[in-house]
Amino acid sequence: MSTEPDFKTLWSKRASNKKTDTANLIQKAAKVRKAFRFKMMVQIIGLTASIVVMLKAGLSIHNREYTTNIGLALMIIGVVAYLITNNRLLPMLFKREIGSSSQEYINQLIRIQRKNEFMHKVMIDVYFCLLTVGLWLYLLQGAKSFIAINAALLYLVPSGFLAIAWVFAKRRELKTIRQLGDTIEKLESLNGQLVDDDIHNA
Repeated sequence: MSTEPDFKTLWSKRASNKKTDTANLIQKAAKVRKAFRFKMMVQIIGLTASIVVMLKAGLSIHNREYTTNIGLALMIIGVVAYLITNNRLLPMLFKREIGSSSQEYINQLIRIQRKNEFMHKVMIDVYFCLLTVGLWLYLLQGAKSFIAINAALLYLVPSGFLAIAWVFAKRRELKTIRQLGDTIEKLESLNGQLVDDDIHNA
């Protein structure tokens, strides 16, 4: 009795399963891309609003000392530098859909992952360093008129919030990097299997 029909059926099922897996992974990659795009838009709006608040608060102070001006400048530089670095992928993320090729999604996710690695290793530290030093200088003018305890609280409370935000930001970026890495690994694995099958069937 010939087993050829059975082999054909098994092969057909295997090919169908791989197509389904590819479609599911591409769909997942598309969701990751959209989530990343949404996160960037929220950050842009939030950080732009923070610049407006900083300028309004800083410029409303009469007889500003040079430390206040330097502190304000450092905080704004930190936010702007973060925005510029974070927004380099915007043109790519807002272009038309990149099609159904898993390799296209792999390439894009790799670029997003590298950007997040840079943000995690370098830019987040630079951002919070500039923000913290700038805030300390900015508060110096007001702290001079306070008693020691109040002046200490004036520095400790916002510095504590910044420290918590720094830890949270580092963990969030690390989580995103791992999520991207997992998706990329699965896409590359499946892509490699499809390529190998095409070679064997040629």
